[in-house]
Amino acid sequence: MVSKLSGPAGKGQRRNQCPFVTIEEMSTVSPDHIDSFHQSLVNGGYIKYNTGAGIVEGKLNVHLVPHSHDDVGWLKTIDQYYVGSNNSIQGACVENVLDSVVESLLRNQNRKFVFAEMAFFSRWWYEQSEEIQETVGKLVDGGRLEFICIFVLRNGGWCMHDEATVHYIDMIDQTTLGHRLIKKAFNKAPRAGWQIDPFGHSAVQAYLLGAELGFDSVHFARIDYQDRAKRKEDKSLEVIWRGSKTFGSTSQIFTNAFPVHYSPPNGFGFEIDDFSIPVQDNPHLFDYNVEQRVNDFVAAALVQANVTRTDHIMWTMGDDFQYQYAETWFKQMDKLIHYVNKGHFVLVENRGRTSFFFLLWGWVGERMGERGGSWLSWQERNYASHEAHVEATLGSQLYKIVLNNNPRKSGNIAFRTCGVHPKTIEGTVFLETIKLTLLLQSIPEDGRVNALYSTPSMYVDAKHATNEEWPLKTHDYFPYADRINAYWTGYFTSRPALKRYVRMLSGYYLAARQLEFLAGRSSNGLNTFSLGDALGIAQHHDAVTGTAKQHTTNDYAKRLAIGASEVGCSACKLNLVTEATVNSALSCIASKNSGQCAASTSSFSQCQLLNISFCPPTEEDIPEGKSLVVVAYNPLGWKRTDFVRIPVNDSDFVVQDSTGNTIEAQYLKVDNVTINLRNFYTKAYLGRSPKNVPKFWLLFQVSVPPLGWNTYFISKASGKESSRSGYITVMDSPQNESIEVGPGSLKMSFSSTTGQLERMFDSKTGVSCLTFPLSVEPVFFDKMNWGEVWFSVVQFNCEQEYYDHPVDLPIQQSYLWYGSSDGGLDSQPSGAYIFRPNGAPPTVVSRSVPLKVMRGPLVDEVHQQFSPWIYQVVILAMDLGLHKTIFDHDRVLVTRLYKDKDHAEVEFTIGPIPVDDSVGKEVITRMTANMVTNKVFYTDSSGRDFLKRVRDYREDWSLSVNQPEAGNYYPRAADFDLFFPRLILESLPRIRNQNFLSWLIVPLEESSIKDGQVELMLHRRMIFDDGRGVGEALDETTCVENTCEGLTVRGNYYMSIDLLGDGAQWRRTTGQEIYSPLLLAFTHEKLETWTASHLTKGTVMEPNYSLPLNVAVITLQELDDGSVLLRLAHLYEAGEDAKYSTLAKVELQKMFRGKKIKEITETNLSTNQEKSEMKSLKWKVEGDNGDETAPLRGGPVDNSTLVVELGPMEIRTFLLEF
Repeated sequence: MVSKLSGPAGKGQRRNQCPFVTIEEMSTVSPDHIDSFHQSLVNGGYIKYNTGAGIVEGKLNVHLVPHSHDDVGWLKTIDQYYVGSNNSIQGACVENVLDSVVESLLRNQNRKFVFAEMAFFSRWWYEQSEEIQETVGKLVDGGRLEFICIFVLRNGGWCMHDEATVHYIDMIDQTTLGHRLIKKAFNKAPRAGWQIDPFGHSAVQAYLLGAELGFDSVHFARIDYQDRAKRKEDKSLEVIWRGSKTFGSTSQIFTNAFPVHYSPPNGFGFEIDDFSIPVQDNPHLFDYNVEQRVNDFVAAALVQANVTRTDHIMWTMGDDFQYQYAETWFKQMDKLIHYVNKGHFVLVENRGRTSFFFLLWGWVGERMGERGGSWLSWQERNYASHEAHVEATLGSQLYKIVLNNNPRKSGNIAFRTCGVHPKTIEGTVFLETIKLTLLLQSIPEDGRVNALYSTPSMYVDAKHATNEEWPLKTHDYFPYADRINAYWTGYFTSRPALKRYVRMLSGYYLAARQLEFLAGRSSNGLNTFSLGDALGIAQHHDAVTGTAKQHTTNDYAKRLAIGASEVGCSACKLNLVTEATVNSALSCIASKNSGQCAASTSSFSQCQLLNISFCPPTEEDIPEGKSLVVVAYNPLGWKRTDFVRIPVNDSDFVVQDSTGNTIEAQYLKVDNVTINLRNFYTKAYLGRSPKNVPKFWLLFQVSVPPLGWNTYFISKASGKESSRSGYITVMDSPQNESIEVGPGSLKMSFSSTTGQLERMFDSKTGVSCLTFPLSVEPVFFDKMNWGEVWFSVVQFNCEQEYYDHPVDLPIQQSYLWYGSSDGGLDSQPSGAYIFRPNGAPPTVVSRSVPLKVMRGPLVDEVHQQFSPWIYQVVILAMDLGLHKTIFDHDRVLVTRLYKDKDHAEVEFTIGPIPVDDSVGKEVITRMTANMVTNKVFYTDSSGRDFLKRVRDYREDWSLSVNQPEAGNYYPRAADFDLFFPRLILESLPRIRNQNFLSWLIVPLEESSIKDGQVELMLHRRMIFDDGRGVGEALDETTCVENTCEGLTVRGNYYMSIDLLGDGAQWRRTTGQEIYSPLLLAFTHEKLETWTASHLTKGTVMEPNYSLPLNVAVITLQELDDGSVLLRLAHLYEAGEDAKYSTLAKVELQKMFRGKKIKEITETNLSTNQEKSEMKSLKWKVEGDNGDETAPLRGGPVDNSTLVVELGPMEIRTFLLEF
C-alpha cells in the first residue's frame, strides 16, 4: 500500500512529500499482513477503520442504531420538511437525509440505518432513477437499511402515529399503507415497532399493532418520569408487554423503553451543528483525543448497563431530522467502533523542549497469525526550531515501524528518508542518537465493551439469545409526565375540530373504499388513495394530537379536504378523486344496467358541512316534476335504522321510501346558533356566504340493509296530498314541577326551578304505552317567530312493551372550566401538550338555566341557556324514543334519546372561548351522581379494549401525586365506563348494582376526579406556550375578512345507563354505528325515471344474510393488483358479554352475492406476509407459571365452505381473488 504523507515544514519552507513504504524487519512479516491502519502511521493518511464487529460474548455489547426521527409535520408542513423550505422556523430537509444516508451506506458495507416514516420515503422513492432504486433495494436486502415503524403500527407506517387520540382502524390503515409500499418496493416485512416519540403508549399498540403485525419488539422513549426512575432501579425498562387481557401471552411483545430519550448519550451526537467533541485521531493535529473519547464511551456504556439486563444495550444514534449530512455521524461511529474494539493504547511522549512523540499500539495478532505480535506505530512531530536538527541528522520525515510488543526493549527500527533506501538500526542506538527522554504511559485494555453497528431487530435477537427472564407489563403507559407538574394530558383534547374532522373522514374513507370495490376501480385512475394518504399523515403524533404549529395544522386540514374531494398526485401520476369516486360508485351499484358504470349520467352531491346546515342540493328549490333523491349507503354488516336530518327551505314536502310509500317526517326550526355558524364558517371555508338560509331541518327515518343502500324521494306536496309531516309545539317551563322528556324507555328529568338535569331513568320493567301520531293538524303558525309553532294531534297509536330491569339514576350535569396555569414558580404553563390547571377549583358556568320544551311527532326538544356562550337543547324522538340536547351560541349541547338504542346523544357547540381576562380556559362537562365507585372507572384503548383506571394510582409504581386533576385524565378514543359496585340510589328503597356509561365520537379526554363524577374535556384555549417546542400558544382563531374570533367546535358524545354487565351490547354496536355513519348522496330526478333505471334498494350480500352483531367489516378494498383486502373484526373482549363474547362465523360466499371467490389467502394485519409465515419469539417471563388459558381463536378457512371464524377481539385479514 502506498500513501502520500507530508513531513514537518519549516518557516517559509514547503513540506517534503514522501511516499510511505512498509518496511519488513528481517523479512519475517509480510507487509500484506499488516493492518492498514498501521500502514497509514496515523499522521494524516488514510485509515481504514474496522467497523465489521459483531456480538462478542462476555463483553458489554453496545448496539449503535443510527436513525433520524422525521416528524410528518410539526413546526413545518410535511412538504416543507421534505424539501427543506421555510428554514427560518427549523433547518430540516428529509430529502437531504435520505440522499445523504444512501451515499454514506454505500461507502461502508457495515453501516446501518433505521427509517420509519413512509410518507417521506414514498416522496423520495418515486423521484429516484431505476439505478438508485436498485441500489437502495440491495441495501435493504443486505439488512443495512431497516424500515421500522412506530408503534405498532408502524414500523414502516405512513407516519409514526399517535397512540392516545387515534382509533385502531386508523392505526391499521396507515400502517398498511406504509407496509404495502415496502412490500411492493423491496418484498420485505418490518420486524420491529419504532414508536420512539408518541406521548405515552396504548395497550392496543402492543398487541394489535405489534404482535398481530408480526413484530418481535416495540421501542420507545416517552414513559412517565416516575415510572422511568423505578424501572431504572429495578432494571425493568425492558419488559414483556401483554396488552390484551383476551389474548394474554399469545400476543405479547418485547418492549424496550429507552433510559432517557431517543438521542444518544450526552456527548455522542454528531450532527454537523452539534456541540459534541468528535473523535480526533490524527496526532499530526492538535487536540488528539482518542483515549479520552474511548474512555467517555466506555463510561457512558457502563452507566446504561447498570440499568439494563444482559450484556446488550442500545444507543439510539440520532434525533429529530438528523443525518442531513450523514457522514458526520457515520465517520464518528466508524472511529468509535474501531478504537473501542481495538484494544489498549500506549502513549509515548517526548519530554524534550522542541519535539514530542506519539506511539499508538494496535493489536493485529489475529490478522498476522503466529508471526504476529503487537505492532507499534509512532510518529515524530517537530516544531520549526527542531526541524534543522532532524533534517541534518536524519534527512526529511522519518517513518518507522517498531517491532515487538514492548518499546522498552531493544528492537530494530526501520526507517527511510526521501530519496534514500531504507535503513535499519538498533532501537536503543536510535534513541540515544537523537537523545530524547521518553515517557511511556500504558493504558490497559478495558475488555468489557464491544461496539457494533446494529438495528432494532439485531438488538432484540441478541436479547432473545441470552435466555433471560423478563419482567411482565400489562395495561398501558398513560398518562405521561416528563417531570413534576407536567402531565401530557392536554393534547388529548387540543384542537378538537381537527380531531373530529379526522374521525369523520375516517368513517367516510371506510365506506368509500367499499363502494370503490363494489363498483370496480375506475380505469381512468379515480380512486381513494388521496384520502388514504391524507388520513395516514393525519395520524402522526403531532397532527391529530393538536400539537403542531397553526400553519401546519391548517395544512393537515387542507390535505384532508382535498383528499375528500380531489387532488392530483404527482408522485403516483394519478388524478385522485374520493368524493367523485363515491358518487360514481353509488350511481353504478344502484344502476339496473351494469354497463352504465363506465358512463353514468347521474350527478350526485354530498354535504361535508351538513352539521352546520349547509347542504346546497337539499336547500335548492326542487325542479318542477322532479324529486330530491337521497341515497343512503350503510357500510355496516348488519341492517340499521336511523334518522336523516337535512336542511330545507320549505315546509310542505312528501317523503317516500324506495317502494313509494309515504313515511312520517317532521320539521324543526334551524336555530340561530347554527345559522350564525353556517354563515361564518362557510365564508371561512369556501370563501363565500350562502345566498339563502334554510328555515327548517327535515327529519325522517331510514332503514338500510347491510353493505347496501336505500333510496328516499322528497317532493313537493300537491293538492290534497297529505305530507304526514309534523310541526313542533313550544312551551315555557312549568313552575314547581319536574319536566320529564323521552317517549321511549330512557327518560330524562329536568328541574323546572334550576333548569338542570336531575335524573335518568330507563323503565325496563312493567308495561309502557308508547304513543305516536298518525297525522298532525297545524293549529297556529307565527311567521314572525319561527320558534313558536303549535300543533294538535289528530290520532294516536299505542304499542305495549314489557321490560324486566328498571334503572334509575339521580344525576346532575354542569359545565365548568379550569383556569390554565401561567407556569407559576416552576415556569410550567398549560399548553398544547400539557394540562395544568392553575390550582383553583373549576368555575361553574351557571347554576340556574332557563328552560324551554318543544314537543312534536318524531322528536321532543328541551332548550337550556347555560350562559351567553352555553345553550343546550334536548331532543327526544317520539318514534324511536329520540331525545336530543343542543348547545347553541358559544356552546350548544344537543342530546338525543333513542328508544331502541337506550342512549342519549349529546351534541355540543363550544366557542369562541372568552380569554379577555388573560386566563386560558379548559372547558369540561361534568356528570355527578350520588354513588360510591371506590376510585374506579374504565376507559377504552384506541377504541378497542377496556382498561381499568384507579384514581391517584399506578399499577407499576407508587405514585407521587402532584397534579390531582391532570394526573387522572386519560385518553378516550371511543368509550368510557363508570362502574358502581356499591351504587347508592337515594330515590330507591334498595341498593342496586348498576353502571353509568358514556361514549364519545371524537377523541377527547375523560376522568373521574371524585367518586360518582365523570368529567369530559371538550375544548381548550390557551394564553401561553407550554415549552415543548411548538413555540405558540394554543389559541385557535378563524378569520373572515377583517373579523377574527376564537374557534367554535361542534361535537357529540353519548350517554347510557344499564345494570352492571348489560352495557356491552349498546357500547359495541352503537360505537360501530357512530364510527361508520350512513353515507348520504343527493341528486334531483323524476321519481319514475329514477326507479326505471336504478335499483332503489340493494345489498352486496344475500338478501336475508347479515353479519353477526359481534363482527364488523373494518376494511373492504380493491388493491392496485386487483386483489381485494377484507378485514373482519370481532367487537367483544373475552368475558365482556355472555351472548356476544363467543365464537362468531361469517359466510363469505353469502357476503359477496354473485361473486365467486377463486382464492383466499390469510395474512397478518398489514397484508405484508401470509399468516402461516408469521413466527414469534418465545420469551421467559418472571412469575409465569404456564397455567394461562388459551384464547379462543378462529380456525383455518375451508376453501370449500369459505366460513371465517372469529374469537373475541380477533381481527382476521384476507386477500381475495374473484
